[in-house]
Amino acid sequence: MTKALHLDSLIFPDGPLPDLELENILSKSEKRVCWYYVPLLEKAAKDALDRGEVTSGYCYSLLTGICHMEVNPRDRANPIGPRMSGGGNRTVTPEDLHPHHLEALVRIFDQIRDPALRARVGDVIWIRKKDHKAARTALDAYVTQVEGLLSGPDWMSAKLPLRRALQLAAILDRGGSIYGCVVKGFEDHILSANGPEEKFFVAHIMAAMLEEGHVLRPAELSKRAEELAEKYAGIEERHHENFYWTLAAQFAQVAKDHERAKAMKRRLAQSFEQMAEEFQQGNSRPFMVGRSLQSAAKLYGDIGDGEKVQELIPRMKAAHIEEQKGLGRISIPFDPTELIEGGRSVVKDRPTMEALWALAFSLSWQSWENIEKQSIETRKNTPTLALAPRVYMTPEGNISSQTGSLLSDDPKVKEEAHNSQVMEDYCRGLMLRGGTFLEAARDELASNAADLNLAVWALLVSNPWIPESRTPIIWRGMLAGLYGDPMLCIHFLVPQIEALVRWKMESAGRVVTSMKGNIQEEKGLSALLDDDEAARVLGEDLVWELKALLTDRPGLNLRNRIAHGLLGLEDFHVGWSNNLWWMVLKLAVVGRKLQLDEAKVATNTTHIDPDEPNEK
Repeated sequence: MTKALHLDSLIFPDGPLPDLELENILSKSEKRVCWYYVPLLEKAAKDALDRGEVTSGYCYSLLTGICHMEVNPRDRANPIGPRMSGGGNRTVTPEDLHPHHLEALVRIFDQIRDPALRARVGDVIWIRKKDHKAARTALDAYVTQVEGLLSGPDWMSAKLPLRRALQLAAILDRGGSIYGCVVKGFEDHILSANGPEEKFFVAHIMAAMLEEGHVLRPAELSKRAEELAEKYAGIEERHHENFYWTLAAQFAQVAKDHERAKAMKRRLAQSFEQMAEEFQQGNSRPFMVGRSLQSAAKLYGDIGDGEKVQELIPRMKAAHIEEQKGLGRISIPFDPTELIEGGRSVVKDRPTMEALWALAFSLSWQSWENIEKQSIETRKNTPTLALAPRVYMTPEGNISSQTGSLLSDDPKVKEEAHNSQVMEDYCRGLMLRGGTFLEAARDELASNAADLNLAVWALLVSNPWIPESRTPIIWRGMLAGLYGDPMLCIHFLVPQIEALVRWKMESAGRVVTSMKGNIQEEKGLSALLDDDEAARVLGEDLVWELKALLTDRPGLNLRNRIAHGLLGLEDFHVGWSNNLWWMVLKLAVVGRKLQLDEAKVATNTTHIDPDEPNEK
């Protein structure tokens, strides 16, 4: 990636640097945060250079680069990174600074009085030079910046510097007087805040302190969270209330007051029950009824109230059935035209074989990192539900799996909850992709490709990714999907994909059977995908996609549901089948390309460059 700001040209002379007019320049900023200083410092650099004050201009340019960075406390390895990136470009990071830039920053540092800029520069010096004095100065500046932001209208901007202050305090003096002073100061604000920020932002301060593990008075904070939960009970779909009940339980756990923690979880469960009733009475967002009841059931289970869980199960089943019935009546809150037209345009007016190759490479299996980032962004829209424990149900209304809360004290529970939500979010994306982009492409092919049957057969036969004995079965499943028969497609392809995976793993030398007594049994698809070498043999992204579609309970779990007869008539829809036949198409085209590359066959009219179509 290239950097938006070129630092190489900034050369500083030895000796003292000129006095900068930073106070005057930064006083014009609308907000006291570094990003808002960028245009002011850019203008100051240009004006200084126009006046012939080269060194001053370079100083302002260097500080502009510093303000192009952003604090990202969640990334412990790189707590300050680029503000923007994309298209092969990004803004500056601390690692881009040459040693002479760092020395210039050290010399400029004492001139900086603005807390936001002083904190940023000191932190960058600490990250690059491990200068403890700079780190302590940065900590003091972060605290001053946070206090100023919290006392004004821009209190939402205090979140990132506050978290970074907690981290620096722990790094420099965990358990000492400096650390205690910083944490106590933030806790004092939580306990006394009564302005507009208490409704939402105080919860984020509390969550940050829990996540960072910096809490001095957990019992008092639990009571404060309870007080705020009661204050905002029933307001705005109870999101604020539920967030505070969750925090009250978490702080009680830290205080080792387990009875209080159970009581707070019970209040949270009761709030979710009331939330479900309100959604039901309002007759809007029917899926939220089931979601709310599931969260309540999981919480009751956590505190050992099995009787209450049994009471909720019939209501959860009824809500789930209503949700399934209502799926056809839900209007999608966005225009899918672009996706539909995109799918159609990939294959339209192309020879059939070329169209199939283009479609195979128009989409890609997503990496875990990208899927995880998208899921985290999605959670920001519904933070309370994202933090709540989850109960996953089959279409029949039976509980298939449960996960804990993202705020759990148990790292394993927390990781399981995170991974389950990533899987759930990704599967919604698969359904959208299957029902729009792929459905449009399928319809275009089925309507206009007279030789579709022969083209699909030609792709599958003698293909290194398709077992020869399975080719006729997979061909029939592919055609069923391409001609719009999802029931046949799913029945044919799901078991054949499992056979394909077993064949590839066995070909790679992996053991695909297990012994049960004296009986040798074939390993199921879940066990095959959990094999230590599965990612090497199949590709890490393909393993993830197979799990999402076929085996994981928070995912679609098609393999197990079809094997046990749990798919009803209404479950066989194109959103699933289109993803299945596209997966096989992708594998077949990849296999054929490998053959062509190995044989060094020249590109012809039935072979397009797979890198040519844009991936979506």
